[in-house]
Amino acid sequence: MRFHVAGLSLAVLAFSLGSASDPRLGGLFLVRDIDAAPNGSSDPRDLIPFEGYLFFTALDGAGVRGIWKTDGTSAGTALIKDFPTPPPYEPSPSYGPISLTLVKGRLLFWNSVPNESGLWTTDGTAEGTSLLHSFGGFPVSLTKVDETLFFLGDDGVHGLEIWKSDGTVAGTVLVKDAAPGSQSPFHLVFPMMAASSGGKYFVTAWAPGVGNELWVSDGTDSGTHLVKDIYPGSGDSLPHDLTDVDGTLFFFADDNGHGSELWKSDGTEAGTILVKDINPGMANSVAFYAMQSLNHLAYFLADDGIHGAELWKSDGTAGGTVLVKDIQMGPGGSFPTPLASLDGILFFSADDGVHGQALWRTDGTPSGTALVKAVEPGMDIIDAGGFLVFSASDGVHGQEVWVSDGTPAGTVRLADISPGASSFSPTLFTRSGPFVFLSGDDGKTGRELWAFRVNGIDHVLSERSPRQIPFRPGH
Repeated sequence: MRFHVAGLSLAVLAFSLGSASDPRLGGLFLVRDIDAAPNGSSDPRDLIPFEGYLFFTALDGAGVRGIWKTDGTSAGTALIKDFPTPPPYEPSPSYGPISLTLVKGRLLFWNSVPNESGLWTTDGTAEGTSLLHSFGGFPVSLTKVDETLFFLGDDGVHGLEIWKSDGTVAGTVLVKDAAPGSQSPFHLVFPMMAASSGGKYFVTAWAPGVGNELWVSDGTDSGTHLVKDIYPGSGDSLPHDLTDVDGTLFFFADDNGHGSELWKSDGTEAGTILVKDINPGMANSVAFYAMQSLNHLAYFLADDGIHGAELWKSDGTAGGTVLVKDIQMGPGGSFPTPLASLDGILFFSADDGVHGQALWRTDGTPSGTALVKAVEPGMDIIDAGGFLVFSASDGVHGQEVWVSDGTPAGTVRLADISPGASSFSPTLFTRSGPFVFLSGDDGKTGRELWAFRVNGIDHVLSERSPRQIPFRPGH
């Protein structure tokens, strides 16, 4: 038996709760209940493909977070190494490995367990897991630039400074002691953000007499410095939403003359300029929302004081910084949030005043900007290889896993894991091999690792018509 939804033929097995327990049928399935206590959560985090497996961190039943790997089966899900807290400390979800990052064929991570805090590395085995350098506290602004990991760290000698690592002990070094001794030019205040752009590490930090501004490092002493005091003096320009667009850093900042507006930087003072005063005068045109790079352009939310908060795009020039479409007419604004791209199309969340917050798409033109489906997407969304995977609620079933090829007919809920209005609340979608992995809570096993097989939904997305976005099964 088959259903026909909006012209799309869907096999019953792909959407029934029965299919959710059988990975061979392409449905969502629990990989392993790592914390097997009733409704106990292993809280998987930092999902990353490595050496043909998915690596992640998770809590065991004793509350100890360790590094795990899986091939997508329960039997193939194993602990690599855990990090018990030493006496007199008690196990805590805030302790343990975090921020797994692949650098030169090894995983680097930060371990926050007392007496073992610092930057670590692993080759995927317990014996190949070791400390690179000790640091106090938690990692700050870890960012991969090409094949080097940059971060702010305090080794107890130099204060909080910019460091880098290539994954070796010898290659984990202080980039620059900007304030010699234990003093630090950096202070951790909100917002603190980092990005890779043009082969450089950009980070925001507060410094005495300068305020919260943008810094840059190319990995050398001379190439590590304040980019520009955008808000002159001790005021804070509060750079945020740092986004690389073809080697140029786009971001929002306040220079105390134009409000929070769109800027760009090549890492030099002269090359750090206001792109456009979208909302003229001291009024802010932006708030803290995601920016996306697509087709050599930056897409972002902005309010010009006339149309309300709507979707804009920029090529880095004032003339090329324009409103994409006034989705909710008038000054109210649709409050778009750029989410992800697929085959040159940007997908975002917006409210047109009729459908509520829903999934939209755009090719950057007014005529190419349209509602995909009236479901409310969450912030977790990825291109899984020719189709989108995301969390969304249709107002009836709560937050569940949805897939989309970018068309209304090809946007469907994969399963109702947490039946009815309760939410499965899926997050951390990660493609690894033939699977998409995710963290979810079905209300029975707690928050655990789930997955579905990519080619198990080929029939869902390959039979619809017309094909507005080519589907590439199994990519």
